[in-house]
Amino acid sequence: RESVVSQRELAEVSKCHEQMIERLVGWIVDKELVAPAILLLEAYKPLAPIGGQALLFLQPFFGLIGPMLNSSGGEQGLDDRLTGWAMLLQEPGAIDRVLVRLEHQETR
Repeated sequence: RESVVSQRELAEVSKCHEQMIERLVGWIVDKELVAPAILLLEAYKPLAPIGGQALLFLQPFFGLIGPMLNSSGGEQGLDDRLTGWAMLLQEPGAIDRVLVRLEHQETR
């Protein structure tokens, strides 16, 4: 039996991914790393799905060391955040959306 994903669930995932992208871009801009981030993301773009799979593979390891890290994730646990980032990396066009926002910030 196939799993059917509703439009509402897709919209919620998309909204979550957009928030993650906004936080990432905000962090990059705050640290004044826009140019190096653009260069790195352009080079990394073809490997993004593999990076997402690597995050999922290493998730149990991060779960072991997570309590030692000072992570301020709010309500979300480390596993949920890693899964979110992995899903974002595997989403076609996600890196392009980050690049567009970074390039827009660079022109300001």
